Amino acid sequence: MNRYAELYDELSAKPYEKMGRFLARNVRFSGKRILCLASGTGVYPEFYLNHGARHVTGVDISPDFLRL
Repeated sequence: MNRYAELYDELSAKPYEKMGRFLARNVRFSGKRILCLASGTGVYPEFYLNHGARHVTGVDISPDFLRL
């Protein structure tokens, strides 16, 4: 398994937190269908679902990220 896939969320947690706060304040996901490109390990797709998205499709070039 790609060692970066295992550490990705931990190494980039701060940008996710900041972007998550911005999105939660400014975007309504309720009932939306979302295509998440470069979805990595699924942090953003999970965020969208937790904030009311009806469906999220995640796409990433790395099979290791998609396996997590």
